[in-house]
Amino acid sequence: MVTTRSKTKSLPPARVQIPRDESEEPDDGEYEPEIRAPKRLRTKVKKEEEEIVSALDLMDFPQELLRDLISLSRTSKQWRELLMKRTAEKTWLFAESNIPELPAYPWSNMSPVRYATLLFTKHCTVCGEITTISADPYLMVRLCVECRETKLIELVGREYLWTGPEKLVCVTNMMTFRKKNAEKRPRGSGPLKYCLRKELEELRATFRELSQPGCEVAFTRWKTEVKDELDLRKQFGATLKSFLRLIENTRYEELEKIKRERSNEVNKRLFALGYTEPELKIHYSLSNKWRALVEQPRVLSDRVWENILPKLTPILEANKAQADEDAKSTRKTKRQAELHRLLRNFKLETHPLADMVRALGYEPKLPQPATSNGATSGTTTTLACVSRFLNTYPFPDTYTALEWPFFKDVTTKDMSLEDVKVLFDAHRKEVEEQARTWRGKIERGLTQKVLLDEGLPPLSDIVEVNGSTDSTASLSPLTQLLLRADTIFTTSKDASYDEKLLHYPFFIPTKDAFWSYGWPQTICVSQYVFHSKACEVARALLDDLDKPDASGLDMNSAGNAFRCGRCTSFRPVNWDGILKHYLHEHEISALLSSSTPRFKTRHPITFENTHNLEHGGLVLDQEVDGGSASVPCDPVYCLPCKNHGRMFVGVEQGQMNCHLKSVHDVVSGIQNIHWGLVLDSGTFLENGGAWRERWDEHYDEQQKTHGQDVGGTSSSNVDY
Repeated sequence: MVTTRSKTKSLPPARVQIPRDESEEPDDGEYEPEIRAPKRLRTKVKKEEEEIVSALDLMDFPQELLRDLISLSRTSKQWRELLMKRTAEKTWLFAESNIPELPAYPWSNMSPVRYATLLFTKHCTVCGEITTISADPYLMVRLCVECRETKLIELVGREYLWTGPEKLVCVTNMMTFRKKNAEKRPRGSGPLKYCLRKELEELRATFRELSQPGCEVAFTRWKTEVKDELDLRKQFGATLKSFLRLIENTRYEELEKIKRERSNEVNKRLFALGYTEPELKIHYSLSNKWRALVEQPRVLSDRVWENILPKLTPILEANKAQADEDAKSTRKTKRQAELHRLLRNFKLETHPLADMVRALGYEPKLPQPATSNGATSGTTTTLACVSRFLNTYPFPDTYTALEWPFFKDVTTKDMSLEDVKVLFDAHRKEVEEQARTWRGKIERGLTQKVLLDEGLPPLSDIVEVNGSTDSTASLSPLTQLLLRADTIFTTSKDASYDEKLLHYPFFIPTKDAFWSYGWPQTICVSQYVFHSKACEVARALLDDLDKPDASGLDMNSAGNAFRCGRCTSFRPVNWDGILKHYLHEHEISALLSSSTPRFKTRHPITFENTHNLEHGGLVLDQEVDGGSASVPCDPVYCLPCKNHGRMFVGVEQGQMNCHLKSVHDVVSGIQNIHWGLVLDSGTFLENGGAWRERWDEHYDEQQKTHGQDVGGTSSSNVDY
């Protein structure tokens, strides 16, 4: 029969008899006690544990006790029974009081133990699985991925479109996830919002029950209570959200501090092994592997160091090789930058157009490349347009020069900057020849566009600067043709008056600064078109100014020094401005010749083309004729122009009278017939009929008085 140990009885202690030596004589007076074997003491584990627990004072835990209490309650059954009893509630509340920032849970539907577990553990509230998702301060749950799919429900649409129960449930937008097989959300739905499925179902059931007839009072009272509870939950959730963000930031700072200490310790030990500080600057391509070993939120022990050192060694060797490669690339970039500087200085020293700049009284200078703060270095004694004139003149860029045979060693060989300068000085003639060939290809392409235009007489290949050809005599005929002020290009074949006017060489792209990554520059001249209309206007204006062979540099450097001699616009403009002004007036005249008046009058309206290119007086030099100061007046507009869809407004005294006389052949204009105040004007669709009657009545009266029509000739007979 087999019995358990608990049913066996203890045997009496064995008595040991010590044998007596026969040789010894018995002592009648000696007492011989009975010697017993020592009794084995029983260990009472349970009793001792209870004594130890009772001896501890739970009020003396440190500030980190909430997380420690939770861990302690899971170590043994005795601790769990002690800490999870209702009588231990004061212990948990006292633990919460040691964290001043922690908001106390104000209601009794959640025990302090559950509240602490929600905040300070990573376990799912439903299934208990570990999850990295933070607790939701509004729903008071922490859900894993699987439980979110089943325990949450998405509320789609705006809040004002929700039905009754959806407006009473507590929602959150802090759990961002996409449900499996989710339907496409409509536009305008706003951010994702979720609520507990069980809570919404209970609210819906109560809502349906109390919405029955006869329950109006209870239904109203219930909705009021639910709304009040919802407001309290939102208010507490906002407070708890701030606390959760605080502990997350605190924990992040603690981890970062541990990472820094570990990284410093690793560097310290590597310095002791003979590594230098430049060798510990890890290249970005190896930074991920380095951080995975070094920047960890764990203390670096000797054992860990022995494990990671063999893994760090190949990374450091690869980093050293990469550093050598980067240093080699840096030296190559410096050599190329030195070549760029030498080419730029050589361009200024041998510039073919430097004499043109000196003829205008300026010192030839190239604009300095912009510094890191956007400012430019150097003096500003040379005009910006003059510096740009020199800078944009075609010259090969650095990457084009690096492809020349005598400069290939700059890229392939590891030479010093002094050797680069020696190499450049040895091939100065070759550089000048290559630059001349490279520039000639561009100029031939542009000149061909000018010479193939058959709409104008051939241009002269002579160009003057400041009235003299001394500074341009050494230039080739093709270059002189392109530098003329009446050689104008554009980017559109049918260019309008507001298209940008391009003068050679201002539109040639130029690389001022050197970039470590680049390619040879290719200038495509096929995108440029010769502007024949602007050329015709420029010829007439130059003849009127007695500068038929002036250069584009001469006219552009004059600034705002030109005023129109045919209209009342006294505002001085630059060379491009006066050209665009005449192009605009010619375009308007062409439109007026083919336009139909909005209100046809019996007495025709005269339109004179005041900006034709004949009879001189086209442009005035601002420096010669300063003019008198203008006197402003109330804005007035021309009624005959308004009838033809054109708007002329005079803002100075005398402007309207000059306009009426030169354009409409009206000596003395009359208000509301020839001109009107802008402030009193309405839409011409409403007022045009009344104006036509006044116009015809006025000229009927004039015809009766003088016996002839003084209104002028018809616009169809005007010579444009």
